[in-house]
Order: sequence, then structure tokens, then C-alpha cells
Amino acid sequence: MTATSTTRPVSPTATGDGNAYHKTRFANGNWSGFGAVQGPYGASVFPAQRAAIAGLPDGSSQLVITRG
Repeated sequence: MTATSTTRPVSPTATGDGNAYHKTRFANGNWSGFGAVQGPYGASVFPAQRAAIAGLPDGSSQLVITRG
């Protein structure tokens, strides 16, 4: 899934290993590598069953992840 904003679209995905990862496109068109979405309470990964994202007019995005 992808959310598009005027400055930086973000493309998160929940992968087959059950964790959420994201990738960011910068204003110059380059992409970051995939990185794990940090989990609750400082966990290094976020277990994900479903994810949704929305790009907002100010260029930010809101990501919602559920864990089952």
C-alpha cells in the first residue's frame, strides 16, 4: 500500500514474517531501504496482521497497524 503526500510518499507493508516494514520516498525521488516499524514500548519490530496508511495535506502520514 502507498500513501502519497506532496513531499514524501510512504509505502509500508506487512510482510510474510508477520512484522510491519516501511520504505520512504524522499522529495528528490530517491527511496530509503525497507526498515522495521518500531513496536510498542520500544520493541524493535511491530507484529502486524493488517496495516493502513493515509497521506495528509501537510505532507505527513498516519499509519494504523493491528496485531490480531
